[in-house]
Amino acid sequence: MNRLATASAALLLIAASAMADRPPAATGPEMHWEWSGWGGGGWFWSAAFDPKDPDTLYLGGDVVGIYKSTDGAKSWQFVNRGLQSFGVYSLAAAPSHSGVLYALTTDGIARTADGGKHWTALAGTRKSAMNISASRGGSVRAIAVDPRDPRVVYAGGASGIAAKSTDGGKSWTALDYLSALPQDGTGGVTPASGSGFAWLKVESGANDWSKHARAEKFLAQSGLDWSGYRALEAKVWLPADAPEGMLGVLALQTGGGWTWKEGPSATLKPGEWTPLSLDLSAMADPADCRLLHLCIRTQGRAFRDEAGLDAVRLVADDGSETPVGEWDVAGLDGWRLASAKDAAFGKGLRNSRDPKPAEKAPVATLAVSPSDPALVFLAHTRLGLFRSADAGATWTHLSDLPKTAMHVAGGCASDPKLFYAAFDKAGIYRSEDSGLTWAPLEDPLSGDSGVREVAPDPRQPRKVVHALIASGWGGCPAVSRDGGRTWECHGSMRRDPVNNPTLVENPASPPTTVGFSGVKNLAISPADPDRLFVAGNWNLGASHDGGETWFESARGADITCFHDLRFAGGEVWAAAMDEGLFRSRDNGRTWENVAPRKWTPGLSGHQWRVLPQRLPDGRLRVLSTAAPWRHDREFPNKVLVFDDADKGGFAFAEGLPDRLPKKNCMWGEGYARAIAADPHDHDTLWLGIDGDDGGGVFKSVDGGHNWTLLPNQPASRRMFYGIAADPKMPGRLYWGACGEGAGVYLSPDGGDTWEKTSVSDWIFNVEVSPSGGLVLAGGGNLWLSRDHGKTWEKATNLSGVTVCGIAVDPANEKRIWISAVSWGDTDSGDIGVFESVDGGKNWRDISGDHPCRKPLVLRYNAQTRELWSAGPAAFRAKM
Repeated sequence: MNRLATASAALLLIAASAMADRPPAATGPEMHWEWSGWGGGGWFWSAAFDPKDPDTLYLGGDVVGIYKSTDGAKSWQFVNRGLQSFGVYSLAAAPSHSGVLYALTTDGIARTADGGKHWTALAGTRKSAMNISASRGGSVRAIAVDPRDPRVVYAGGASGIAAKSTDGGKSWTALDYLSALPQDGTGGVTPASGSGFAWLKVESGANDWSKHARAEKFLAQSGLDWSGYRALEAKVWLPADAPEGMLGVLALQTGGGWTWKEGPSATLKPGEWTPLSLDLSAMADPADCRLLHLCIRTQGRAFRDEAGLDAVRLVADDGSETPVGEWDVAGLDGWRLASAKDAAFGKGLRNSRDPKPAEKAPVATLAVSPSDPALVFLAHTRLGLFRSADAGATWTHLSDLPKTAMHVAGGCASDPKLFYAAFDKAGIYRSEDSGLTWAPLEDPLSGDSGVREVAPDPRQPRKVVHALIASGWGGCPAVSRDGGRTWECHGSMRRDPVNNPTLVENPASPPTTVGFSGVKNLAISPADPDRLFVAGNWNLGASHDGGETWFESARGADITCFHDLRFAGGEVWAAAMDEGLFRSRDNGRTWENVAPRKWTPGLSGHQWRVLPQRLPDGRLRVLSTAAPWRHDREFPNKVLVFDDADKGGFAFAEGLPDRLPKKNCMWGEGYARAIAADPHDHDTLWLGIDGDDGGGVFKSVDGGHNWTLLPNQPASRRMFYGIAADPKMPGRLYWGACGEGAGVYLSPDGGDTWEKTSVSDWIFNVEVSPSGGLVLAGGGNLWLSRDHGKTWEKATNLSGVTVCGIAVDPANEKRIWISAVSWGDTDSGDIGVFESVDGGKNWRDISGDHPCRKPLVLRYNAQTRELWSAGPAAFRAKM
């Protein structure tokens, strides 16, 4: 797995649904939860400044929703109550009214009028209605608010829909910008000959010569006689913003052996028809021609657009021509898209005389001129830039510009006709006549980079221009102080190791700096244009001096996805996806990175569980489980063993599978997500890995250094957190399973044999009370056994949720806590943390002011009398 997989798919595990019989609300003061995490990890996609206060800005992430800062990005707090979805990919603040914002989520738009204290889902935009929802990576600035009226808002969705509301989002009208496209399907391109041509849709990768896009025509099984012709010719058209260096070639297969012969490669010229030719006199068997091919290859930058094909013809010695591909009438005349593996970049073939189908790609940006509310721009990631001069009533397609439009900005009071537009890998263009005509600026790009956003300084927009340059996992903010003639990129920022302790020994950066990663959004404060902010993967960057210097903005901005918390002698240990193993010596106020401390293939990746053990000789032994990211290859599960955590250093355990299980797994791959120790013998441990092909229950008798897969296994090896040992009955184990054969399994003999209990729910977690008499299993409901697993009862009556976090007060085993979550990125408002003080008979909601009421993990620290919740971020509350 990689970071992108974590920030989008894996972290979405922790969202919300409904409880059928919701417990009564807690009486007395609302429970207060204190943030106790760190700021590294996760992915932030959107940011917006308050129009009047430069210290106030908002931030959108892909897991926990929206954050707010009131101290200039020095610290953050969650403001997501009422959001219908926690994936927030575009944010827009009303320029005329502080506190009014719109958020584009994966399930429509939400609005706040009080600076994020409360959000209201706009029903007409949700998936069940118009579906004006966000695209991950495609929705750059897909909401725009009228500069004078906060009730007038424009929005675009992942499917290409665009709409306008004039009543604050209560009702919406679709915007017909697609009617501005040429209706004949030519895209304004004049055919090379005749009245039509073919469009070959190409979606190529960067620097990938192993594949190409290919149109082909089968001639005849017995072959055609072309011996009377001297050449085969064709012409290929590329859009003006196509990468330099793309190649076209004609090829022909002849004879019973289908011998392949191709002509010379021709460099295709963007914006023109480029001729191709194949010398038929050099063919081995021109009298038996069977299959004709027209191939397009890319080099350097990727290409995702359509190329035109026309004037495919045979040329005789006397100069006469015979058409083989003209497309002047309907249909494809026998031409087809090649399906060979080496032709994987070809994604479609159509006749230009047919109307072009509407693109379903995302609307990247909607922008309203700050000086003229009637002037609106729409940037489409496949179709390019559109302009409206009448507030969206009619549109013009700016067809001479690149098609990969990402962002538009400008129109400030100091220069109302000046605008800038970002076109990804095609660079930046500028207009000085309110967007009627455009000219390219000097290219700030290098390699396979792309311009994601552009932001002119409203005080001097002809001189100072900021841009956001994206490049794979990297990228950086850039600034031009001479109107776009030269650019300076800032690839690093001042590190904040206290609030983001991850990868503290990263050799790519000096100890005091950290690089930008996966940049997505560049915000500039209208009230103080020297305030800038960059949202992206892992690290957030802020500047208070116009982009001269940058500092990491980490405190409270937490998409860390915890999968375990444990306490040991006044310390807190935590395992997190992406980020590794951490330790806090001050009860969660600050954290230190234990492993990995730098990017290390075969180690860096997801940490799942941690088990600290204070040994009789005083040593603190710590075990943690990990699934490293793929690097040059796939790495199997690991167990890290710290024999003396106070001295540092660890060893990898032996005996685990040498590959990731793939059959009957929770997430498509089997991970080491469960670990338990024998309370009577600290060297005896059990480990759970899900998956039938190598997963199951493993046992170690030497403190975790060596593991053996037990010969007998529970009937289902599909599991999540489900393994626990009875502290009073040596060797008595419990296994929680999902899928076919789901339920609770019991082993009375350390895993040598297993028996199924009466519980058949999907079980995600199993815990045993300190006395051993109370066994708790979380699935669609909470299941309790009060007699060491012999008999069971259902302790809750839930619907649409999963009980995942479970904790018990060791001083009072009738005091139980559970967390109810569901799987997805939406929140119905009926999830949370619940407490029972009578052994599970009655429950009350203690979510209180918890900013993220969807924790996967609950742990009770008896020493401090605090309940910890963890998932996306960690919080603690006094009990």
